[in-house]
Amino acid sequence: MSRVKAKKGVNLLQTKSKNAQWKVDWEVQSGAKHSITTIDVNKNKAVKQGDVLGNVEVMQLDFEMENFTSLSVTRRINWNIDYKGQNPPPDSEKVVTELTVVQRDIQAIIPLAMDTEIINTAILTGRTVAIPVKMVSIEMNGAVTDVSASVQCKSSNEDIVKVSMNCDYVFDNGKETRGSMNARVIFSYEHLSAPLELTVWVPKLPLLVELSDTNLSFIKGWRVPILPDRRSTRDSEYADVDVTDLVQDSEGGWDPRDCRELVDRIVLVGLELGSTHAEGN
Repeated sequence: MSRVKAKKGVNLLQTKSKNAQWKVDWEVQSGAKHSITTIDVNKNKAVKQGDVLGNVEVMQLDFEMENFTSLSVTRRINWNIDYKGQNPPPDSEKVVTELTVVQRDIQAIIPLAMDTEIINTAILTGRTVAIPVKMVSIEMNGAVTDVSASVQCKSSNEDIVKVSMNCDYVFDNGKETRGSMNARVIFSYEHLSAPLELTVWVPKLPLLVELSDTNLSFIKGWRVPILPDRRSTRDSEYADVDVTDLVQDSEGGWDPRDCRELVDRIVLVGLELGSTHAEGN
């Protein structure tokens, strides 16, 4: 014997046998908040004990959902199985089924980002770096709908990348500790979820200072070597990036008696013979 308990709004329309070897009878008792259906399953007397082997599909239950106005709702159905001679049934014979009911047949959700790479310059500047994100759903009929206002989201590792409370952008604010070639932010809508995969680059500290020439000369027209432009390949974990414009506001810390001055904050000019050094704050 099976007992099916469901909240109001989940209606059992019919129960029918799926196997001629089994007889199925059922009865519904409706209450103010719940309905309880008692299903009595008995083997036909004409069936011998050895005629049934392995798992058998015994019956089919047809439910109807009502009284919901949102795009998606979840309903629970509690199942108890009572064997003759066992009362009350053991916990192993109790099962809870969750059914998600949707008004639209949504097949997938897709996060759309302006870019999938973040260069975390916030570690150097303190200014947040963000990329806008939009979420769309795709239905069975091909309809595409913007569901950005209804999604939930979570970063797989906030030490790499973060996501806004409204799930409308991913960002780095300078508090991150490392980068990743496969960072993830998970977006959820109704019963579906989808990842946004990102590559996050972070500066390797301390920064490396490179000069075109370590000897400043008074000779007019002195030619100095130009450093090659070194770039990384797509699959490399490291790359050389010019961040002079990001950190030039923090340059300083030199003695005013030093033998040079800074022109346009990126050019050193020798004033007299001697040596000096530059520091970053």
